Amino acid sequence: MVEKNFEHWDRLYFRNYLIENSGIVAKYQELKLHLSEECNRDRVEYTKRKTEFIQRITQLAKNHYEQA
Repeated sequence: MVEKNFEHWDRLYFRNYLIENSGIVAKYQELKLHLSEECNRDRVEYTKRKTEFIQRITQLAKNHYEQA
């Protein structure tokens, strides 16, 4: 069990939403592959550039699971 305001809830929301939505997984995979080529081993830039996608999907997930 985890406390309601556990700091890692967003990660769990994101993970669970990906598990349930194969179309989102495909988009995330495509983004990651594209960024891995563009960022050429610059881990900081890679992470920075995928943040918007993760935040957007996490918000969708939160809305989905909090309504359930």
